[in-house]
Amino acid sequence: MLNRNDWHSLSAEETARELNVNPYRGLSEKEAKRRRGEHGKNGIWYVRRMETGKSLLGSAGDLSTVLLLITAILAFVFEERETAAAMAIILAIGAILRVVTYLKAKRILEENAAENIPTAALLRDGSVTLLSSVHIVPGDIVLLRAGDTVPCDGRIISEGEVIVTERGITENREKVRKFDTILHAAPGSAAIPCESRPNILYAGSTILDGELRMIAAATGKDTLVSRKQGGIEIHAGDNLPIIERLSERCKKSELVMLALVVVISALSLFSGKSDSLLAVFFGAVSMAAASMSEYLTTIGSIIIAVVQGSSPTSHSPHHRRKQQGAILKDCTRLENAASADTIVLGDISLLKSGGVSFNSFFAEGALHPKDTLGDNAKKLFPLLTLAAEASGTWAQSEALSKIGWEEGPAERRIVLRQAFRLFTEMTGEKISQKNFVVDHLPGSAAMAAGIDTAIIQPNIEKKVSSESDAYVTALSDVQSILNCCTTYKTADGEAPLTDEIRRIIFTETARLEFVGARVLAAATRPSPFLTLNKIATILTGMCFVGFFSLSETPEEGAAAMIKQLRSAGMRVALLSSDPDHDLYYGHDLGLFGKETKIVPQTECTEALRTEKSLIVTVPPYTHTDTSADLTVSALRRRALRTVGGPHAAFLTKEPLDARALGEADCGIAVSRSSLKPIPQAMKNKAAITVYPEGEEEHGGFTGGITAIREARRGMINLSNASAYLSVSQLTRLLVVLLGVMTELPMLSPAAILVGGLIFDFGITLVMAFEKAPREVFAIPCVPLPDYAEGHKTMIGFGLSAGFLIALLPSLVNGLAPIFHVHALRTSEALSVVTAALFLTQTAIGTQFMRRGPLLRQGSGLNSAYLCCLGTCVVFSMLLLFENHTSAFIDGRPAPWYGAIFALLPPLILFFIMEFRKNRRKPGEKKRKK
Repeated sequence: MLNRNDWHSLSAEETARELNVNPYRGLSEKEAKRRRGEHGKNGIWYVRRMETGKSLLGSAGDLSTVLLLITAILAFVFEERETAAAMAIILAIGAILRVVTYLKAKRILEENAAENIPTAALLRDGSVTLLSSVHIVPGDIVLLRAGDTVPCDGRIISEGEVIVTERGITENREKVRKFDTILHAAPGSAAIPCESRPNILYAGSTILDGELRMIAAATGKDTLVSRKQGGIEIHAGDNLPIIERLSERCKKSELVMLALVVVISALSLFSGKSDSLLAVFFGAVSMAAASMSEYLTTIGSIIIAVVQGSSPTSHSPHHRRKQQGAILKDCTRLENAASADTIVLGDISLLKSGGVSFNSFFAEGALHPKDTLGDNAKKLFPLLTLAAEASGTWAQSEALSKIGWEEGPAERRIVLRQAFRLFTEMTGEKISQKNFVVDHLPGSAAMAAGIDTAIIQPNIEKKVSSESDAYVTALSDVQSILNCCTTYKTADGEAPLTDEIRRIIFTETARLEFVGARVLAAATRPSPFLTLNKIATILTGMCFVGFFSLSETPEEGAAAMIKQLRSAGMRVALLSSDPDHDLYYGHDLGLFGKETKIVPQTECTEALRTEKSLIVTVPPYTHTDTSADLTVSALRRRALRTVGGPHAAFLTKEPLDARALGEADCGIAVSRSSLKPIPQAMKNKAAITVYPEGEEEHGGFTGGITAIREARRGMINLSNASAYLSVSQLTRLLVVLLGVMTELPMLSPAAILVGGLIFDFGITLVMAFEKAPREVFAIPCVPLPDYAEGHKTMIGFGLSAGFLIALLPSLVNGLAPIFHVHALRTSEALSVVTAALFLTQTAIGTQFMRRGPLLRQGSGLNSAYLCCLGTCVVFSMLLLFENHTSAFIDGRPAPWYGAIFALLPPLILFFIMEFRKNRRKPGEKKRKK
């Protein structure tokens, strides 16, 4: 029954009966669950899995890994059993670490790719519910609007029309109109093709304009796109540019290390070193394998996955996001997000939380300022009650409005709903609607008085028992209301509306409107008529009851985030259609200062050269005229290109800005609330998606800026890990070279491998999860920068560490007669050198973890790194003083003073780096303009 292909020939009522669903209440949860068991999930979108086997086999075939395996075999053949065992253990541990971390990163990347599966607003049990499209079943009532992706094949059942693109789904290459109609093929003719059915929507197509309701007629494998191409594939984010560059870098590193193995082995022949060529070869190979080049791409994948964050619960039955506010959807633009130095806001509403607060109000003949609102809050009650009466059908769309769905121009009802909710929270009083009569006003006169004649209650004549029960009510702006009023209501009754009272009212409302508050006034007048058809037109004689105003509260944390941006010198531009209001609102938050300019689009390039923030005027969206909106969309894209230039992040929540999101270096799509999905057209173009947290929150600024900060944090952490590995390898290389060329002890292969493949991997893994420093925006961030101290400093620390560690035995032997202690033997010196190497690696890694001085208050390390540091210290002490551990590296326990000398190199380097950080000027590392 449900697999029929002639839904276009049925009326909307017949379709609802055939699918056994009430089009005004939808399916019940119980019935939906039963149908899901019968028809299965709506699995149209599927994530293309990353090729685990191929990737792991490819990494296992890295040059350094193969070289280490061959060396382990050679060591076993030449009866170097300890070396062979150490290499085998290290190979096994390395393989496990690589597999576990790769699979973890792969899982996070794939789960975040599943975020691209569309979310739909469904009517279930009479209320609107947001669910992932996989939970749609035949018979579901689906609500769609501009920007949404159609989640299944369905029959349109609502009035009006929409503009849809079906490119890639049907043969239609142009935009098509869709509307409710009935189609019948002529007798004997062929069936009507899919692309010619205006009352059917197909899964995967996109709504460009309008809104509608449809009944899900086909899901999963029964949809057109599944029958034609097996569904719609979503990529999980492999083959990322940054990972590919890391892979190329690793290959070059492996070749360099292989060349060094040959060089070190050749040098040992001419150095006169007592160690055998085979032992030197084993040590050189271990040093090459310990470069960890094959693990750098794994670390990069982990860092990208960390930036993306924990996976959203997009497939849970109720689509509730737990802690996820922002999702890095397009990893290929991670570096663009990290290097953004200009923030372009598409709308001032991005700074607003969706919450409201009362400002001053006029009631009972007196003006009540904001600071005395608490004592006079109940005086608002009569005013708000009258507003509820005059607002008409505001409550009828309350269920839809909770997720941003409004019927018609309901801006006034939204403000009232916020006011009633806020008043109830403050006083505990509940405001209810009453019956009322609205006088008829012809055309422009009705608009001037702010009286909506469309909200007259039906059958009101039956409810009016006497003349005193019928009232004329009006709710609009103060200017329109006062034009109709001759008296105003006081605590003692009515009084003539004097010029002084008018001046007080106009002055206060003008001030409130200038700061961005919403002001609504109410008036009333007894009507001498008992029936609506006899009510005369009134333009004067009403009684002014009062006004109240609301201001939208800023998003939590917006002011602090703006302060951080400004202190870092980042530029902020706002595309505004109401620049005066936006300037004042942004000024209160610290976004704009006295020097902020309002400039037209044509002059913004020149202004950005000298200004840190500016407002660019653009025309507003009409939301009624599609052609006009498309023109505005083109103008906004042009303004974005002019303002942003390179390294710009663009934040918007408008579906018509979808193309601008794709043109920006980093497009950030913001949901209108945590209960409203981001339209698929925006998701497809955005690099980052932001879902404001909290059901009533409609902002998104802090989420967008936090996403940029996290991207920058990821790039900085990857840079730190890369720089640290280079320093650590340079240190080992110098120690090995000095061991080959001099009589200094030669590090054992086991010591080199443990230090390189275990401790280094642990340190860089902790770096991957390190939080962003407070001044992260002030840190220069370009693709894989040499962040911590630059090339020269990095090489300097590597050389210093290598010389200090390698010279330790000579230092001990030289100082032994002075302090009357015994000199270290070669085997004891090996234990000291190895312990010093591990401790020095950890000390350097510690400094790479933080940009600022570690000894400064509030600049501590996280618990994971402290655990890694403690493990390294314990293992180093075991190398120095425990027989079996020392024997593992071909050494012997050192005397007590060996610990002192093992601690010298890490402490010296640690304090040198601390000193350099303390001397750095605060603004030295800020981005160059």
